[in-house]
Amino acid sequence: MKKAKKTKTKIGIWKRIKDVLDNRPWSSAFTYPIAFIILSVIVGTIFFTIGLENLGAFFVFIIYLTPLWVLFGLIVSKRRFPYLLSLIIGLGIPIFLSVVVYQGFTESAQRNATKTMHAQTIKYISAEIQKCKLGDSKFMNNNQDCPATALKTINGAVATMTDKNPFDTAKNSIRQSDSNTNDEDVGYVSLSASGSNIIIKTCSKTPCRKEENRLQAKISIEDIQSIINADAVELNCKYKAADKTVNLIIDRKNQSVKYDGRNYRILYILGDNIYFRSEHNYSDVVYNYSTNNLKGVFGSSLDGIKKNMHMNAYNPVFANCYIKK
Repeated sequence: MKKAKKTKTKIGIWKRIKDVLDNRPWSSAFTYPIAFIILSVIVGTIFFTIGLENLGAFFVFIIYLTPLWVLFGLIVSKRRFPYLLSLIIGLGIPIFLSVVVYQGFTESAQRNATKTMHAQTIKYISAEIQKCKLGDSKFMNNNQDCPATALKTINGAVATMTDKNPFDTAKNSIRQSDSNTNDEDVGYVSLSASGSNIIIKTCSKTPCRKEENRLQAKISIEDIQSIINADAVELNCKYKAADKTVNLIIDRKNQSVKYDGRNYRILYILGDNIYFRSEHNYSDVVYNYSTNNLKGVFGSSLDGIKKNMHMNAYNPVFANCYIKK
């Protein structure tokens, strides 16, 4: 008799569950799972707050059992559409969001890698050109003979720089081209010659026709030579964030600079970076004669500034310069 009673009880529980699944399919497929998830999150959070991490983790874990209830309803219930829809929404949306987030991270990484290669190309070419100025017989990692020309520099860069295109890793990023406005140009650092100038163009994100997705720089072999050899040189510097051009006179012989009509003192020279400080408001500026730009540098003392310059810790470029004709 006891065994029959137990069996009858089990059948009664099963029948009640089946009735709920059959008679309340929308509530069983949506309302109950959502309420269960919310309740589990609340209870789990409470346990985490009071220091019972194991119980908190348990309630977080059981949230992942929710799809099993919906799947059970899909199998058992006579009215299966609500359960099928719940599974599609419940599993489809997280998968879709995961794909979107992953693509966002991937595109951001590709874009940043392309910008980094653009900057590294400028730095590498500028440094290699200096070798000829300093009396070396070869440059571009010993791939080309001095004296440096724009075409030799481009050929050497293409031959020695093997970084891959972040958007197409089967191809090298550095190439000889003057295009960066087509979507096929994304991820490439394109080098071309214009007289004694090396033009560096890059598209870091599609659509490449948009100016904000493109980068461009110019390295002039003659300008670099003039600045290195001259005791004094006069340049015009155009601000990036404002419609303003200022005059810059660098007098290396007298260790002084005149910038925007104000006097500065040259305090430190590191490689192709000349650091100078204003005599009236203690503002600090660094001029790079390889890339012809102005930038700032952090440091509460000259020693601190020297340390940051050695670590290449500069503020962003705020002006581009060119020799005044």
